[in-house]
Amino acid sequence: MQIILLQNLDKLGKKGDIKNVATGYALNFLFPKDLAAPATDEKIKQFETKKQKINTEKKEQNKEISSLKGKKITIHKKASDQGKLFAAVSKNEIINAIKKDLYINLENNKISIIDQIKNIGEHQIRIKIDGQQITIRVAVNQ
Repeated sequence: MQIILLQNLDKLGKKGDIKNVATGYALNFLFPKDLAAPATDEKIKQFETKKQKINTEKKEQNKEISSLKGKKITIHKKASDQGKLFAAVSKNEIINAIKKDLYINLENNKISIIDQIKNIGEHQIRIKIDGQQITIRVAVNQ
């Protein structure tokens, strides 16, 4: 039986893939859990247009991400007299600073910080966004 995957499945494929599976597997497992749908002509056309839309959005997002490279953002935090921050700069603070300073919206679940900032000053940090690793400058002021 031909199906369209509605979610990424480790051993079967990615969302939007058209696969041939056993009828029992589809009817008893995939369909009840909304992991797949029957691959009708109408559904295939819908997924093709969705894929094109997603690809276009990814290209636009990649342009935004590459425009971040080497940019500088500023974050204000409380610190001790020696310049040590009371709390390290968080992911949300970096996302908010990027939104405020560079006018780029990033989703919280798509970014991970590789380096932590625990002191006042200017730092270069590496962040990973959708598999792309970029470096930005972060100025931490008191």
